[in-house]
Amino acid sequence: MNISKLKREELFLYGVISKGDLSLKEYLEKIKQSIEAGVTIIQLREKNMDTESFIELGNKVKKITDEMGIKLIINDNIEVCKEIDCEGVHIGQGDISPIEARKILGEDKIIGLSIQTREHLEKSIDIGVDYYGIGAVFSTKTKLDAADVSYSNLKALSLDSKIPVVAIGGINKLNILELEGTGIAGVAIVSAIYGVEDTYKESKVLSDLAKKIIF
Repeated sequence: MNISKLKREELFLYGVISKGDLSLKEYLEKIKQSIEAGVTIIQLREKNMDTESFIELGNKVKKITDEMGIKLIINDNIEVCKEIDCEGVHIGQGDISPIEARKILGEDKIIGLSIQTREHLEKSIDIGVDYYGIGAVFSTKTKLDAADVSYSNLKALSLDSKIPVVAIGGINKLNILELEGTGIAGVAIVSAIYGVEDTYKESKVLSDLAKKIIF
């Protein structure tokens, strides 16, 4: 039986950020603002950044997350996670397997896994995964390769999972309440927090809305 290294409440408002065209100052400031306003865990998603640059960036972010008392997750890149000694990684269905990731990272690191189907859920039981990311629950421009997951499928997967589930994909302040009753532990937000001008304000709004459906 899977046993998560995370408390459910740590996944409540899961911020996922890519640097993109942001300056380093803007990028770090947005991370700080989002945590101050209620984000409970951060994931860095840098698909197009070389590993050396990713490590440099990750170390800067880790100083912030350490100081502010939340966990830092790296998307996909096991080497970056090891090098900066952050709390864990998040991997997709086409990435390294959770079993291999666990062999490399050891027992203490968190491993999150993206799933979309019951087959994905059943194949990942008892292999050391700490939480699932399920989506896309709404259409999104951020992750075009993610299959859509209906409300009923999200609810079924969440309720059948032995570890916490985070919904991801196109979630914003206009649709977040539609996820009520799905049994999720948290919502992962990308553009609605980090793609807006006032990250603090929007993070606070989303945190307040998430409390209506999760707590």
